[in-house]
Amino acid sequence: RIELCTPYPHVGEANTNDGGGETEPGDTAEAANPFVPRVSEYTGTVDAGSIGANAEYNRMMNLGPWSAGYRVMEDDPKLQNLSRADELLLSVYGDTIHLNDGTHLHGGIGDAENEKWQRWWLKVVSGDLKLWTPPRKHKAGKEVVIMFANEMQGVRMRKWNSERAMMFLPVILNRKSGVVKASAITKIITNRLELWKAGRYVELVNEVVAEARSGVAGRRPDSDEDGEVSESVACTYNSMVLDGKIRAAVRFATDRGLGGPLRPHDHCTKTGQLVLDVMKEKHPSITVPTPNEDGSVPGFEEYGGAPMTVPHTSDEETIGKAGAKMKGGAGPSGVDALLLQHMLIRFGTASERLREELAIWAEWLANESPPWPAIRALNAKRAAALDKVPGTRPLHVGEAIMRMLGKDQLRSAGDDAKSTCEAKQLCAGLEAGLEGGLHAARATWKDEGWDTDFDPDPDSAFSRYVACLESEEEVGDDYVSWDELPAVEAEGASFFDARNGFNALFRYCMLWNVRHRWAKGSRFAFNSYRHFNTVIFRRGGGKKAHVLLSEEGVSQGDPLAIVLYGVALLPLAERLKSAVPEVTTPQFADDLAAVGNLNDCSMALSFLIDEGPKYGYFPEPEKTQIVCAAEDVPEAKSAFLTRDLIVNYSQGARYLGGFIGSKLEREKWVKLKVEKWEKAVRTLAGIAKRFPQTAYAGLAMSLQHEWQYVARTVPNIALLFEPVERAIRKFFLPSLLGVDSIDAAMRELLSFGVKRAGLGIRNPVECAEGLHETSKAACGELVNSLVNGTELCLPEHRQKVRMAGTHSRQMREMDEESSLERRGNDLGLREKWRLTRASSAGIWLSVAPNRFNGTVLSSEEFRDNLRLRYNLKPLGMPETCDGCGKQMTVEHALSCKVGGLVHIRHDDVAQEWGYLCGLGFKPSR
Repeated sequence: RIELCTPYPHVGEANTNDGGGETEPGDTAEAANPFVPRVSEYTGTVDAGSIGANAEYNRMMNLGPWSAGYRVMEDDPKLQNLSRADELLLSVYGDTIHLNDGTHLHGGIGDAENEKWQRWWLKVVSGDLKLWTPPRKHKAGKEVVIMFANEMQGVRMRKWNSERAMMFLPVILNRKSGVVKASAITKIITNRLELWKAGRYVELVNEVVAEARSGVAGRRPDSDEDGEVSESVACTYNSMVLDGKIRAAVRFATDRGLGGPLRPHDHCTKTGQLVLDVMKEKHPSITVPTPNEDGSVPGFEEYGGAPMTVPHTSDEETIGKAGAKMKGGAGPSGVDALLLQHMLIRFGTASERLREELAIWAEWLANESPPWPAIRALNAKRAAALDKVPGTRPLHVGEAIMRMLGKDQLRSAGDDAKSTCEAKQLCAGLEAGLEGGLHAARATWKDEGWDTDFDPDPDSAFSRYVACLESEEEVGDDYVSWDELPAVEAEGASFFDARNGFNALFRYCMLWNVRHRWAKGSRFAFNSYRHFNTVIFRRGGGKKAHVLLSEEGVSQGDPLAIVLYGVALLPLAERLKSAVPEVTTPQFADDLAAVGNLNDCSMALSFLIDEGPKYGYFPEPEKTQIVCAAEDVPEAKSAFLTRDLIVNYSQGARYLGGFIGSKLEREKWVKLKVEKWEKAVRTLAGIAKRFPQTAYAGLAMSLQHEWQYVARTVPNIALLFEPVERAIRKFFLPSLLGVDSIDAAMRELLSFGVKRAGLGIRNPVECAEGLHETSKAACGELVNSLVNGTELCLPEHRQKVRMAGTHSRQMREMDEESSLERRGNDLGLREKWRLTRASSAGIWLSVAPNRFNGTVLSSEEFRDNLRLRYNLKPLGMPETCDGCGKQMTVEHALSCKVGGLVHIRHDDVAQEWGYLCGLGFKPSR
């Protein structure tokens, strides 16, 4: 074992000894286990016999600076010969990257047990897992949650490894074909729990494998030929929304998910290769930096020392908050964010027990170095290959538990990441960061675009120079040298594309820079990437999955990934700004732009090509887009071709979800998006006929945010949204309300907020310009920092963002109030009272429908309440009262004392009140 310095105390040990294995009074069970990393008192000496007497280790011991103690490095018989980069990581982490997947490490449970559980785990995660939710109204549900908490505790106490804990939920909750009744599901889960307690794991594993083999892969049903949404699509959409997956449901129903997922045996739509081969190429081997002659390591910046930080603290309340914000699909174990939320919140004391255990895990991962077998399965990812049409996009989906623990880490360390990155990297969670990057690019060059493009002059010096460079024939008398050209004065925007993005980032450099620049998140990051991560790429049909290794870069299934990427490239961003200070360089992760003089932009690209590979950033000139006016293309080409840079030239390009370029190109781009949004609105209109509540949630809480973002970031496009507004008014709103048409006055009312008697479905044409001006006001401080190259004042930026949002909201509310007042005065006192009531009773519309929160209304309930809100008679109301025989109206139904309608209404209120009291007077956590 190698005892090395660590900046973190070992939380959880009441006392420490000299590492001899004897337990002193007060030691915890973890401290007595020799496979738990220990902290021993610094004595200034190291037993050379225990680490090998060689020059590498002797040199390693002089790296410093040392902190208050040593860390025992994990025993690894396959540990590589230490490089200089390893030594540097050892000096600040007490460990280094192990160039293996760690599957040979048993963590103290023995090789046989370790291999057995890994083998079973691989069988289980190879199938396409679909899990039941634990039954909430049966004791079996609480037992599942408590047993899972005990499994996680057993890993932490080193009774077994993480594969066993990650197997528990899939083998207990795996769905069985044809079983839908709650009683049958509960019985199956209860039987499986008894088998687990009896140690009959083989039967449980075999059942999962058999179910996976019998499953049939489905496909998205097509819409009918007349454009109507098929029943199966509508039902699936409704179910997804009720599960809390609103955005995913909208993209599913509107069929905007590109070409869908690919299996390993499919072929890439761009290269024709097997998707498995493409995925292997997308997961490169790790690069160990080669030291320079002076002993420095490329990509390892020089720092004064690793900063010390206060240890991360967590409790069951913070875990509950982190879990409540979870979103996303399932990792290898089949546990998605919704299932984890359910287990963390809805089982009373059992949920509290699980939250308390996971809080200990959060501190363990953030402050210490758990044995790799204890976190090996937690760090595994599920590979997803998406068809980009053309091309293949690799994605990773991490375990929901690890994603939740990462969010808890960001809770305490996120502000530090923002302070570190400031305006140099916009991906660390900076408020309005994306919008600020786009506004900064426009503030630097042609804010509003340009109207007309003119053909370049073929006789200009730049045109003749470019013709000479591009000609394959011998140069004649028309040759013009670079030195004879006038200075390049043309301006434009350059958008750089990097090869393999997140997967190509150098992991060594990332961990080094993160340790010094984002110390609070560094230990969690190191525990996530200490070994190669296992990536499960499923074949389908229950066949054994392909196992890939994530050796390099950061995984997009990691909630810290984008922050780690941004922090890792901070040195490159700073050096780029120093090398080419004249250009504006907004950066969001691997999306990097240079805006300004085109000669300076070519210098920026040349700098990135030379210096970027030191950090794992590999620009691809052939994918770089240069946006400039057509008459400036010869100047642009001369600047880039002189440096042997073959790039693409255009008059407009997409960047950070917005667009920069000429007005003509901008309109083309927006119109294409508007066509898709119009189709999406009509699709939701079809769904609204059967599922009005979820259709309304999809449009109001997801879809309209897409065009609102474009409106905030792209100027002068309000009129282009007319087809979207027409689809909303002509198709969606009539379908939602169950009417034939909507007049202008009614449309204006429905566009108001729910607290102003509306539905919050804004008119995209009318609100586009206001959204853009508000966004520019919110980003003023950030734009100044990016354009002028000054330090960003985070408090000032946050205040401007808040003030801009508050001012915009206040102005909108004032306009809505005055409009309501005019409407009430025009239509009389009765209408005025109705609008007042509707304004104070619209909160139910702002609540997302969720089956677990009890916020689901039937189509009749939702539509009837909506129609009553706007003085429309509920559909299907009889002509006469069946109690007294009088004409049936809404007023009569509320007051008739014959027929029991009043009692039914009162009973509904009493039952709802009793349900809420039951929730309020029993433990919810």
